[in-house]
Amino acid sequence: MNLAFQPQNNMNLSPVELAVAVYVFFRDLPHSELLVDVGDCIASRVALMTLVPRAEVVDDVLNVVIRMLTRTSKHTQWFLPTSIMQAALKGRTLTSGTATSLRNNYMRCKVDKVTRKE
Repeated sequence: MNLAFQPQNNMNLSPVELAVAVYVFFRDLPHSELLVDVGDCIASRVALMTLVPRAEVVDDVLNVVIRMLTRTSKHTQWFLPTSIMQAALKGRTLTSGTATSLRNNYMRCKVDKVTRKE
């Protein structure tokens, strides 16, 4: 099969996981096909192709994972989208609308103290 990478035996993939990997990483399927949709975050096959070894993972994939972690996390643990880091690294401030959206979508309880974890 024309896959973006060959799954290795030491990955210990179940038959279902192997079938998913083949579907996601099969090069002959439409790259624009939307494979993950978790509300406000989506990832196409072309975005998921960045999960192959030695590739730089794109923001769409990271944000989908962040959204999924946020939905299943404890109320005091948040995972924020990459736009926060981009703003912090570039020294920009977030607009009040963006900050409100982030609070409503990613922070499900009262915020009185925020700490940075590395």
